[in-house]
Amino acid sequence: MEVIAGRRSVRHFRPDPVPPEKVELLVQAANWAPSWRNLQGWRLFVLQGERKRELLAAVPETNRGRSGLEEAPLALVLVADPEQSGTREHKPYYLFDAGLAFAHLALAAWNEGLGTCCITWFQEEKVRSLLKLPAHLAVVALSPLGYPAETPAAPARRPWKEQVIFLDEGN
Repeated sequence: MEVIAGRRSVRHFRPDPVPPEKVELLVQAANWAPSWRNLQGWRLFVLQGERKRELLAAVPETNRGRSGLEEAPLALVLVADPEQSGTREHKPYYLFDAGLAFAHLALAAWNEGLGTCCITWFQEEKVRSLLKLPAHLAVVALSPLGYPAETPAAPARRPWKEQVIFLDEGN
């Protein structure tokens, strides 16, 4: 619970490089996320240097997460194959599958002293062009990855008892 309750969306980073073994650990954590029929229909791109800087063209300047992409040594791009994740009753599961993978990665990152910030406001076609993605893949999210320059304050949360409805046989 300490990692879960302590994790924050980080938007300011130190320039310190992230060791490859830590990146590998985070990808392994994401790989353990559940997915529809265990198909793991997501892929993760890790960008640095010029490729990371090129990614900024896809993120509006008014997006609060952009500063993190500018400062962090690495940027992550999460993509998914909607066909691989499946659809049930008109509900596509690729966003859920990719979200679970990102949540696992973000929690593992926080546990390792690293920060992330899930960014979903971007121009998908610019990201698609940068990565030369095939048409069947959807860009789900971007995230900076690095050592936080600061730890943001905890956001307000509703009491957990307001988030759940308990039913018994009479309801």
